[in-house]
Amino acid sequence: GTYLALTPIVQERLAQVEALEPYPYATWALGAVTSGMVGAVTTHPLDTIKTRMQANLEPDQDQYKRFIRTAKEVASQRFLYAGLLPRGGRIIGATFILSTVREKLSTAIGNQRAGLPYLPWE
Repeated sequence: GTYLALTPIVQERLAQVEALEPYPYATWALGAVTSGMVGAVTTHPLDTIKTRMQANLEPDQDQYKRFIRTAKEVASQRFLYAGLLPRGGRIIGATFILSTVREKLSTAIGNQRAGLPYLPWE
């Protein structure tokens, strides 16, 4: 997702903020939260439209058969951002987990290539 590509960029920018220098974990957390919410806000309307189209199971209903028509209908009902907070929370959680795993794997691979112990307990 977009949030995974955005996380290291946001974290690098935040690391340059003088007030956050003594707090590396705050930089990491704020980067994950920021990129997670940006990803949620930018992708949520399309996810809402897709979900409405998938839930349209009645063969005689054509309310949500076409993308543009569904988008107009959902926007007119002001449902484009319905459920954003729970989804944003899930994406932020995923960002925390996946960015940590990616960082640890990247470090382990770099250490292994350099001939260093690549696991923290070795």
